[in-house]
Amino acid sequence: MKKSGREMGQVTGDAMGVPELAKRMDDFGDEWSYGIKQLTKFSEKASKALVKVKESFEKLDHELAEAGRKQGKNKGSGK
Repeated sequence: MKKSGREMGQVTGDAMGVPELAKRMDDFGDEWSYGIKQLTKFSEKASKALVKVKESFEKLDHELAEAGRKQGKNKGSGK
């Protein structure tokens, strides 16, 4: 994502030949680069959040398994 953002940011409208098209291409390159930076930033944050959610579920799963084992032992011992 970063590479394509840099590449689009480096494209100049002059390469297009027609002045109005060149201006629009310059604007598009700037917007594309900004958009890619934003997507990268938000996807990194989302990835970190998902890792935390995964870790929380794993911890909860482990705690529930431990509670189930303890409950099973207590039933087997007549308590």
